[in-house]
Amino acid sequence: MLRQFLRACAVTVVTALPMLSAPSVAAESKYWRDGKTVTAVPMAAWDAGGKVMVAKGKDAVAKAPGSAVKFTVKTVKWPSGSIKVIEFTKAGGGVLYKLTDEAQFFVVKGSVKATVESVPVVLKAGDVGATLSGVLRSGDVAEDTMIVAWVVGPVSTEEPKPTVVHAAAASGDLGARGNAENPRPREDGQTVIRRYVFPGNSIRLAVMSPNRFSSPHTGPLDNFMYIIEGHVQYSEGGETYQAYGGDFLFQESGTLHEWDQKDGARFVASSVLPVGVKHRMDPSKAN
Repeated sequence: MLRQFLRACAVTVVTALPMLSAPSVAAESKYWRDGKTVTAVPMAAWDAGGKVMVAKGKDAVAKAPGSAVKFTVKTVKWPSGSIKVIEFTKAGGGVLYKLTDEAQFFVVKGSVKATVESVPVVLKAGDVGATLSGVLRSGDVAEDTMIVAWVVGPVSTEEPKPTVVHAAAASGDLGARGNAENPRPREDGQTVIRRYVFPGNSIRLAVMSPNRFSSPHTGPLDNFMYIIEGHVQYSEGGETYQAYGGDFLFQESGTLHEWDQKDGARFVASSVLPVGVKHRMDPSKAN
């Protein structure tokens, strides 16, 4: 499984190689978005007779009931889909979010409560939900919460179904310094990868050690990535970017990319069928 992920998501570490592509600076990129420049759209949600109402935008939120939950959504659209970062605060009322087109999500911090086949389930930091419907609410307590969600289709031949994968059940090497919620780099410098597998796709959480390099490589699938924290130099399609926590990356199938891991980083990623590809792949080859 690790070999499959490295082929698709490209984090093979090679310490002796320098970055092979010539650094360049792009003001606007097909493969990178500076998180600070992505608009955080103000949102509000509230219960109205058993139905969740939603307001979008500053003016609409200002007209929402005083009891409404306030939060923000950042959306980055790539050619084959999109990725969202949704942030709630305890001061804003906790979590109330109506799921629509989100195929899967990763809880970066805090907690949310979802319903899976009529059973309430709490997802905490490091947990994953896939093919869920309905409404996300605050976990056992209201707290600052962030989730990363992917608007993508399935990539494997398995049919999607409502699934929750807790961090403790995910596969992967946590390393000598890791724990369920917050894995850290291994002492030997290798990248830590935790893989959340569910019908139709997977989410990967990767932790990169600092001062490492990768050789140029690509894979059969697109990948949408969100950097949770850290600083890496990323190159793809002849362009090079300094990417930090809060930034978004797009790995395009068939396009070489490589890493200079600089200060190290923690990121989440999920696979997407490239534009023009209609057939799903065998699960052992998909992600």
